[in-house]
Amino acid sequence: MMDRITSYYFQFAEHRALRFMPRIIYGFLFVLWLITLPYSGLVWGADNVLFRFGLVDSLLDNAVLRLYYQPELFPWIYYTHPIFLLLSLRNSAYSFIPRILAWFSGLMLYAAAENLFGTGVILLLQTAFLLVPVHYESTSNVRLWFNSLSMLAMRIQTIVILIVIGMFAWGSAQWKGGDALYYWMHQGYQFRLFAGSSAREATGVLHALSLVCVGLFTLMPFTLLIRHTRFYSTLVLLVIGTISVLFLTNMATGFAIISLALPWIDARETYD
Repeated sequence: MMDRITSYYFQFAEHRALRFMPRIIYGFLFVLWLITLPYSGLVWGADNVLFRFGLVDSLLDNAVLRLYYQPELFPWIYYTHPIFLLLSLRNSAYSFIPRILAWFSGLMLYAAAENLFGTGVILLLQTAFLLVPVHYESTSNVRLWFNSLSMLAMRIQTIVILIVIGMFAWGSAQWKGGDALYYWMHQGYQFRLFAGSSAREATGVLHALSLVCVGLFTLMPFTLLIRHTRFYSTLVLLVIGTISVLFLTNMATGFAIISLALPWIDARETYD
């Protein structure tokens, strides 16, 4: 039994999802950085209306929140961050260096202005951190072990997040009552103009979709673990993520949902 589990675990080391995941996740972060360019003055300029307030005292938080105390560092962090992201796209033995720098600089930027980047960025940064040691097609046993660990961690992350979403939905009267999407659609700033205006009055459809979402997020942690239903669960996550990118004003949310599906793509492992 242990041999089968060990064999299954080490199949992750050469899982083909590891070939494209770093390019997609760090690419998503680069796209989000490009979107923030016109608004960077609202964070560190004279009218810094998006700047987050409230300081903490721990050593790690003080390092991450360094832009609070030394805003003059902003250009160095903000404009080197995309360089690190582009270097992180490469699949090489030394890619872990720009990846850790991209992750940390992104964490600094997000911590200083989370309203600018959107809450989905924190999940993308978490996934980016898990991809730091990945080197696809490496022959090093140590790197292969890290590949397997990264893939397993990303899959656990997906399952845990889906369970938390399902628990939240079942604990919310709006989701259980089928009214969540209706109320959400009436928050105009959440949706692009063409999406919100055309769908707000479809109350019956929104009610049904709310209940469908509750069911999906309840079942998906289990259907992802079943080999015969894994493809369909992954497809559902990709569809939801793509729709979110197209219709939500905060693209980071859609990118984050897509990132949950990526570790399960091409999941053709065997126990042989």
